[in-house]
Amino acid sequence: MELPLIAAGAVTLAAALRRLRSAAPLPIEGDPWSVTTIASPLPDEVVSVLLQAQLCYLASLTAIGGSGEATSAASYLPHLSLMNFTFVRKEVDPTQREVIVLSTRRDTMKYTNLVACPSATILVHSGTSVSITLVGKARTLEGSAANRARAEALRKMHLANNPSSAVFISGEDIAIIEVAVESARICDSSDRVQYWTA
Repeated sequence: MELPLIAAGAVTLAAALRRLRSAAPLPIEGDPWSVTTIASPLPDEVVSVLLQAQLCYLASLTAIGGSGEATSAASYLPHLSLMNFTFVRKEVDPTQREVIVLSTRRDTMKYTNLVACPSATILVHSGTSVSITLVGKARTLEGSAANRARAEALRKMHLANNPSSAVFISGEDIAIIEVAVESARICDSSDRVQYWTA
């Protein structure tokens, strides 16, 4: 009796994953980089941790199978990186959204992953009793003159925030990546969890 139920569940899950992969791109109002997506700043609990910490764990997705496109749920492997980051608040740049700034060489797996699949998860723990998991969309600031100008402005902020990590931030082969945060999970040492969404 249990085997048919498991098989039926697997078929339903596979069908749902196929629908997700074949879905049309989100309209502009659903784009995490549109100005209408986040109407309010990140909550104070999140901001407090982000301002205290300089290191985070970045999770990205590595496509496997050679084609670069997923054909099943098993077509991606998680890739985890320890990163310096900078949190840019609206007060610092009122014309822009609040973002997490990262930098990486263009020949790294994380760069390839984020270009191919911009979904990113970031874990930050500042040494306090609170950790933050942020989920969002990443984009590399390359191509247009406006993107390159923004990249250099963010690079200066990122370097000022992480002066001992210049080797990871400055250089012609180093890309600047910004992550628009769409949701956050806040967990304390008593295992109390709060959720926030944009």
